[in-house]
Amino acid sequence: MQSTQLSHPNPKDRNRAIIWARYAADSTEWVILSLRSTEVIPNAKALQNNANLLQPQLLVSAAIIAPGGKVLLETLIKVPEFGAKEALEEHGIEYSVLIEAKPYPEFVEAVKKIAERKQIFCWSAEETNNILTKAA
Repeated sequence: MQSTQLSHPNPKDRNRAIIWARYAADSTEWVILSLRSTEVIPNAKALQNNANLLQPQLLVSAAIIAPGGKVLLETLIKVPEFGAKEALEEHGIEYSVLIEAKPYPEFVEAVKKIAERKQIFCWSAEETNNILTKAA
């Protein structure tokens, strides 16, 4: 009888990965960082009235979630060039939400405080880095 289970190319790495995953699953010493970026494009009428709106504007939302699913932080990251009235209206964002948005340096400090001595998990480190680089 032939085994259908594929073997890992490096058993030591496989075992280390299993140990790490078991530790992470059993531990509360981690958080999930979730970022989402959207390019907000104002409507055509707004573009006729203001040439500065020709470029899409970046809108970044962020959340940090604890192991039990508790939301520790949920905010927009205030990108300096964002705030055109037409773009806000087109995207359906209320001004109160944008006013509560954290500037990038404040967001970074909040993440450091929440995630101190914890592992930070994210869907894609490369994508997360790209979004944070754009927001900075």
